[in-house]
Amino acid sequence: MLEYLLGYIREVWVNNMSKKIFIGLCFVLFVFSVIFTFQSYAYFSTTVTGQGRVTFASWDFEANDSPISFTTDLGDLYPGIDKSFQVKLGAIGSDVPVNYTVTFSYPNNIPSNLKFYRDAAKQNEINLNGGTVSGVLSAGTETVITIYYDWPYGSAAEEYVPGTAWFNMTISGRQTDPSGGA
Repeated sequence: MLEYLLGYIREVWVNNMSKKIFIGLCFVLFVFSVIFTFQSYAYFSTTVTGQGRVTFASWDFEANDSPISFTTDLGDLYPGIDKSFQVKLGAIGSDVPVNYTVTFSYPNNIPSNLKFYRDAAKQNEINLNGGTVSGVLSAGTETVITIYYDWPYGSAAEEYVPGTAWFNMTISGRQTDPSGGA
Protein backbone atom coordinates (compact mmCIF):
# COMPACT_ATOMS: atom_id res chain seq x y z
CA MET A 1 0.00 0.00 0.00
CA LEU A 2 2.85 2.38 0.83
CA GLU A 3 4.43 1.53 -2.45
CA TYR A 4 1.20 2.35 -4.28
CA LEU A 5 0.90 5.69 -2.46
CA LEU A 6 4.51 6.67 -3.27
CA GLY A 7 3.96 5.76 -6.91
CA TYR A 8 0.87 7.90 -7.09
CA ILE A 9 2.64 10.91 -5.54
CA ARG A 10 5.60 10.51 -7.95
CA GLU A 11 3.28 10.32 -10.96
CA VAL A 12 1.30 13.47 -9.92
CA TRP A 13 4.51 15.36 -9.11
CA VAL A 14 6.19 14.41 -12.40
CA ASN A 15 3.09 15.26 -14.44
CA ASN A 16 2.60 18.67 -12.73
CA MET A 17 6.29 19.56 -12.86
CA SER A 18 6.54 18.64 -16.50
CA LYS A 19 3.54 20.87 -17.26
CA LYS A 20 5.15 23.75 -15.37
CA ILE A 21 8.46 23.21 -17.11
CA PHE A 22 6.73 23.02 -20.48
CA ILE A 23 4.81 26.26 -19.85
CA GLY A 24 8.00 27.97 -18.65
CA LEU A 25 9.93 26.87 -21.75
CA CYS A 26 7.11 28.13 -24.00
CA PHE A 27 7.22 31.53 -22.29
CA VAL A 28 11.00 31.80 -22.63
CA LEU A 29 10.79 30.83 -26.32
CA PHE A 30 8.07 33.44 -26.88
CA VAL A 31 10.15 36.19 -25.25
CA PHE A 32 13.23 35.30 -27.31
CA SER A 33 11.23 35.16 -30.52
CA VAL A 34 9.78 38.61 -29.85
CA ILE A 35 13.21 40.08 -29.09
CA PHE A 36 14.85 38.56 -32.16
CA THR A 37 11.92 39.48 -34.42
CA PHE A 38 12.04 43.18 -33.52
CA GLN A 39 15.80 43.34 -33.70
CA SER A 40 15.82 41.95 -37.20
CA TYR A 41 12.96 44.20 -38.40
CA ALA A 42 14.44 47.23 -40.20
CA TYR A 43 12.69 50.42 -41.18
CA PHE A 44 13.35 54.10 -41.91
CA SER A 45 12.05 56.65 -39.45
CA THR A 46 11.91 60.44 -39.45
CA THR A 47 10.52 62.84 -36.87
CA VAL A 48 9.54 66.29 -38.05
CA THR A 49 8.81 69.20 -35.73
CA GLY A 50 6.89 72.27 -36.74
CA GLN A 51 6.02 75.69 -35.43
CA GLY A 52 2.77 77.61 -35.59
CA ARG A 53 3.10 81.30 -36.35
CA VAL A 54 0.48 83.89 -35.48
CA THR A 55 0.08 87.44 -36.70
CA PHE A 56 -2.17 89.53 -34.47
CA ALA A 57 -4.78 91.76 -36.05
CA SER A 58 -4.27 95.49 -35.77
CA TRP A 59 -6.34 97.42 -33.25
CA ASP A 60 -7.06 101.11 -33.55
CA PHE A 61 -9.89 103.17 -32.09
CA GLU A 62 -10.00 106.93 -31.78
CA ALA A 63 -12.50 109.67 -30.99
CA ASN A 64 -12.05 113.07 -32.63
CA ASP A 65 -8.65 111.91 -33.93
CA SER A 66 -7.34 111.18 -30.43
CA PRO A 67 -6.72 107.78 -28.83
CA ILE A 68 -6.75 109.36 -25.34
CA SER A 69 -9.00 112.39 -24.79
CA PHE A 70 -10.63 115.40 -26.45
CA THR A 71 -12.73 118.46 -25.65
CA THR A 72 -15.68 119.61 -27.72
CA ASP A 73 -16.63 123.25 -27.20
CA LEU A 74 -20.36 123.81 -27.66
CA GLY A 75 -19.91 127.58 -27.63
CA ASP A 76 -22.29 129.95 -25.86
CA LEU A 77 -25.49 128.38 -24.59
CA TYR A 78 -28.69 130.41 -24.17
CA PRO A 79 -32.44 129.86 -24.19
CA GLY A 80 -33.62 129.39 -27.77
CA ILE A 81 -30.45 127.60 -28.93
CA ASP A 82 -31.00 124.60 -31.20
CA LYS A 83 -27.69 123.15 -32.40
CA SER A 84 -25.61 119.99 -32.64
CA PHE A 85 -22.06 118.82 -32.19
CA GLN A 86 -20.23 115.92 -33.72
CA VAL A 87 -17.89 113.25 -32.47
CA LYS A 88 -15.81 111.45 -35.08
CA LEU A 89 -15.05 107.82 -34.28
CA GLY A 90 -12.39 105.99 -36.23
CA ALA A 91 -11.08 102.48 -36.63
CA ILE A 92 -8.94 103.28 -39.68
CA GLY A 93 -5.96 101.17 -38.58
CA SER A 94 -8.04 98.34 -37.16
CA ASP A 95 -8.41 94.91 -38.77
CA VAL A 96 -11.48 94.08 -36.71
CA PRO A 97 -14.93 95.72 -36.34
CA VAL A 98 -15.48 97.82 -33.21
CA ASN A 99 -18.51 98.05 -30.91
CA TYR A 100 -18.51 101.61 -29.62
CA THR A 101 -20.39 103.17 -26.72
CA VAL A 102 -20.53 106.84 -25.84
CA THR A 103 -21.57 107.26 -22.20
CA PHE A 104 -22.57 110.68 -20.89
CA SER A 105 -21.99 111.50 -17.22
CA TYR A 106 -21.40 114.14 -14.55
CA PRO A 107 -23.41 117.08 -15.89
CA ASN A 108 -22.24 120.21 -14.06
CA ASN A 109 -24.23 123.45 -14.18
CA ILE A 110 -26.32 122.19 -17.13
CA PRO A 111 -29.86 123.61 -16.97
CA SER A 112 -32.45 120.85 -16.63
CA ASN A 113 -34.39 122.12 -19.65
CA LEU A 114 -31.32 121.97 -21.94
CA LYS A 115 -31.94 118.61 -23.64
CA PHE A 116 -29.65 116.41 -25.71
CA TYR A 117 -30.88 114.00 -28.41
CA ARG A 118 -29.62 111.18 -30.63
CA ASP A 119 -31.68 112.36 -33.61
CA ALA A 120 -32.51 115.63 -35.38
CA ALA A 121 -36.23 115.01 -34.85
CA LYS A 122 -35.53 115.10 -31.10
CA GLN A 123 -37.39 111.87 -30.42
CA ASN A 124 -34.56 110.01 -28.61
CA GLU A 125 -33.39 112.04 -25.62
CA ILE A 126 -30.00 111.37 -24.05
CA ASN A 127 -29.81 111.49 -20.27
CA LEU A 128 -26.57 113.29 -19.40
CA ASN A 129 -26.42 111.25 -16.22
CA GLY A 130 -25.62 107.82 -17.70
CA GLY A 131 -27.25 107.90 -21.13
CA THR A 132 -25.48 106.15 -24.01
CA VAL A 133 -25.15 106.13 -27.77
CA SER A 134 -23.76 102.94 -29.27
CA GLY A 135 -23.19 101.20 -32.55
CA VAL A 136 -20.76 99.14 -34.64
CA LEU A 137 -17.89 100.60 -36.62
CA SER A 138 -16.59 98.43 -39.47
CA ALA A 139 -12.88 97.66 -39.58
CA GLY A 140 -10.84 100.29 -41.38
CA THR A 141 -13.61 102.91 -41.37
CA GLU A 142 -14.76 105.95 -39.46
CA THR A 143 -18.11 107.51 -38.66
CA VAL A 144 -19.43 110.76 -37.27
CA ILE A 145 -21.99 110.74 -34.47
CA THR A 146 -24.12 113.86 -34.30
CA ILE A 147 -25.57 114.87 -30.93
CA TYR A 148 -28.37 117.45 -31.05
CA TYR A 149 -29.16 119.82 -28.22
CA ASP A 150 -32.01 122.23 -27.62
CA TRP A 151 -32.76 124.80 -24.93
CA PRO A 152 -36.31 126.02 -25.62
CA TYR A 153 -36.78 129.79 -25.56
CA GLY A 154 -38.88 131.04 -22.68
CA SER A 155 -38.14 128.04 -20.44
CA ALA A 156 -37.11 128.71 -16.88
CA ALA A 157 -33.52 128.14 -15.81
CA GLU A 158 -33.54 128.71 -12.07
CA GLU A 159 -30.71 126.23 -11.40
CA TYR A 160 -28.52 127.84 -14.05
CA VAL A 161 -25.48 129.71 -12.71
CA PRO A 162 -23.64 131.98 -15.18
CA GLY A 163 -20.20 130.66 -15.99
CA THR A 164 -18.93 127.40 -17.35
CA ALA A 165 -20.92 124.19 -17.62
CA TRP A 166 -19.75 120.76 -18.70
CA PHE A 167 -20.51 117.07 -18.93
CA ASN A 168 -18.29 114.06 -19.55
CA MET A 169 -18.34 111.70 -22.50
CA THR A 170 -16.62 108.37 -22.05
CA ILE A 171 -16.15 106.70 -25.41
CA SER A 172 -15.18 103.06 -25.38
CA GLY A 173 -14.46 100.75 -28.25
CA ARG A 174 -14.38 96.98 -28.01
CA GLN A 175 -13.75 94.37 -30.66
CA THR A 176 -16.96 92.78 -31.87
CA ASP A 177 -17.46 89.15 -30.96
CA PRO A 178 -16.50 87.11 -34.04
CA SER A 179 -18.99 84.39 -33.05
CA GLY A 180 -21.85 86.89 -33.32
CA GLY A 181 -22.42 87.32 -29.56
CA ALA A 182 -22.49 90.64 -27.78
